[in-house]
Amino acid sequence: SAAIGSLLLLLVWNVINYDVFDPGLRTVLFNIGGPIIVATMLLIVLGLKPSIRINITLLFVAITIPIYGAEYLISDRARVDESGLIEHNGSLTKMELIIAMRSQEMEVWPSFSPYFVRGRKQYRLNKDKLLPLGGIDNVWTVFCNEGNRIAYYKSDKFGFNNAPGSWDRKIKLMILGDSFMQGVCVRQNATTGGVLRSRGLNTVSLGMVGNGPLSELAGLKEYISEAEPEYVVWAYFEGNDLDDLRAESLDPLLRKYLDETGFSQDLTQRVSDIGQVLRNYVEQDGTINRADRYSSSWLSWFKLRALRARLAVFLKSRFRFGEQSRERQKFNDNIDFQILLAAELKLFSRVLAAAKQESEDHGVKLLFVYLPSWQSLQSSGNSNSRRQILNIVESLKIPLIDVTSWFEKSEHPLSLFTKTPVEYGHYTERGYELVSAAIVEAVRK
Repeated sequence: SAAIGSLLLLLVWNVINYDVFDPGLRTVLFNIGGPIIVATMLLIVLGLKPSIRINITLLFVAITIPIYGAEYLISDRARVDESGLIEHNGSLTKMELIIAMRSQEMEVWPSFSPYFVRGRKQYRLNKDKLLPLGGIDNVWTVFCNEGNRIAYYKSDKFGFNNAPGSWDRKIKLMILGDSFMQGVCVRQNATTGGVLRSRGLNTVSLGMVGNGPLSELAGLKEYISEAEPEYVVWAYFEGNDLDDLRAESLDPLLRKYLDETGFSQDLTQRVSDIGQVLRNYVEQDGTINRADRYSSSWLSWFKLRALRARLAVFLKSRFRFGEQSRERQKFNDNIDFQILLAAELKLFSRVLAAAKQESEDHGVKLLFVYLPSWQSLQSSGNSNSRRQILNIVESLKIPLIDVTSWFEKSEHPLSLFTKTPVEYGHYTERGYELVSAAIVEAVRK
């Protein structure tokens, strides 16, 4: 009876607080249907003979105690410090880390990226459109959760992942790129920019998750005057940059950076506006508040969230590893893809030419870094667009730094990528070291 009552109370809580959970059929079945089913089964048990009820109860206790004991032992607890990286067992979320850091009176916010609003209405401030290219300035930023590691950093004065004071010294390199150049999922000093700084080349990176060539061109035009670097490093990731460009090309504001000479949002002068817009967005979204209500309650333990997370990781790694890549390959072999690729390459050539011109107008040399994906290394560099991209770079007479050859020299190239439940992810610390070494060699020549 007590168990049935507890389940009914859980059901009532789930219904009242339904907004805490992610929407979807699976969520409905687990949080609403689950308590109903278990309570119904217990009601059936109550109608059985006393001896049978006792045996079932003993069996239930014998199973339940070890399960909840295991849940307690493997549950992740956020250990708040300023190291920039937390390793966990697979159940700790970024939102939980944010909550734990805020409980220590740290100003912390989730990472923002322009792709969050790609194809949707831009953020507005005083009825003016504003598309930030970085995050909130000078705050702790919880960044990524990959390979059972959460990385976070103290953002620079423009909201990017750079060490304090990087913008205040003579800048040797300004890096443009996506999540790889933002540094998923390592400490700030282990990112490409961090390693370059440690080798005496003061570097600022504008890398953000989801950036494609148009966002990178926008970053170049917005920040090059402030940075006044000696080199601009364009980091091209072969795995998805053309896909990102296709999506970015539909964004009217991003297109202005390519189509309208001299267009700018004056982002270096609107740091406080950007911070206000992003803070308002996070508060209005309510994700952190919902996570706080969920993780701070006994429900996280009662629902065996840590055990379920570990089980999900096992099942994905056992039955779905490489599935995404196989689906992409099916699409890449399609004739429609080849037509689409030709259009994307034409647009990319325009973007890169504009980046070269912008760099030269500021007396800055543009370097092109080609970043390999694990899929191409697994198939001996057989990327669908690799040759065409390198031809564009060559035709524009932009110095090339091909990191592929550096990775291929490794005895186990795939060890340079973080392994995730479904496939490999971003580079490891060693991978970023090799990228940095390739850049250092090119610059010092």
